[in-house]
Order: sequence, then structure tokens, then C-alpha cells
Amino acid sequence: MTAKIVRLKTGEEILAEYSVQDGICSLKNPAVLLPAGNGSLALMPWMMYADLENNTISFSEEYVMFAVSPQTELANEYNKSIGTGLVVPPKSGLKLTP
Repeated sequence: MTAKIVRLKTGEEILAEYSVQDGICSLKNPAVLLPAGNGSLALMPWMMYADLENNTISFSEEYVMFAVSPQTELANEYNKSIGTGLVVPPKSGLKLTP
């Protein structure tokens, strides 16, 4: 599974380790993207009150509008706080500001 931004038909944008098999979409370690002001985003665990087996939720692929790869910085933040912990180093010459 790879981290993707998944847009659901409900309008929610979920960042999760995403996979599809036989028409069933699985989201592992799902986090909702929330606007945090000043053009920034916050990550909050999605369905945090549910007892999810292996922290994974599955549903029909028909509820997914699209799935796209997140920008490296967003993927890194997700992996540090919710996902696998793996971080991709920035490309040389690219300067990131906090």
C-alpha cells in the first residue's frame, strides 16, 4: 500500500495507505485533511473512535471519486505522525521552511 489522498463522494479528503482489490477500497491508518488557517493543513485520525481491525477500513470503490499522490512534504508529515515513520529526504537545492 502507498499513501494517497483519497477524495470520497462525501467530499472528505482522506490521507491513507490506499489499496483496491476486487472493487473493495482499503484505507490503512486513515487521516482526514483539515484546513488549519494561513494556508496550512492539519492531520487528524479519521474514524478515531472506531475499533478498526489493523487500523484499516474497507468499503466499495464506488464511494471513491479519485486517489492521488500527496506532495512529498505532506507524505512525510503523515508518515511521521500517523503512518510508517519513513521520511523521504528533500531534493538537493530545495529549501524547506518550517
